[in-house]
Amino acid sequence: MDETSARCFADGIVPELSVDGLAAAGLSLDDVRAGARPMLVPLTDGELDAMAAVLTECIDMGAEFAEAYGNLGGSQEGGDCLREFIDDDVSLWLAKRQFTLSASQEAARGRDPSFLNRAITDCYEQSPPGS
Repeated sequence: MDETSARCFADGIVPELSVDGLAAAGLSLDDVRAGARPMLVPLTDGELDAMAAVLTECIDMGAEFAEAYGNLGGSQEGGDCLREFIDDDVSLWLAKRQFTLSASQEAARGRDPSFLNRAITDCYEQSPPGS
């Protein structure tokens, strides 16, 4: 997460969780602004939804995946495929995964993470590096 995104996230979660709520979770606003990821903090479903919503407002998940794919040598077409796949629903799911504590909690969120691996593989196969 770059500094601009971290500031956006930090500023966005304060109204959702409050500074007292962050402190109770073991985080300071400065920690979050510095890029700390509060993924080891137990969250209620409402807090998880709020934090994920703020994160998706601050970060374009599709663009992040496409950039990472390109940085690993992936083709532009493969990156575009990922960008298209990672719609608002997938972005929200990815954001929630940043704050999920356990496999059982993740399973309760209703999606098997292997769908993302399949999408990456499909995009790769459609446009392998160097194609």
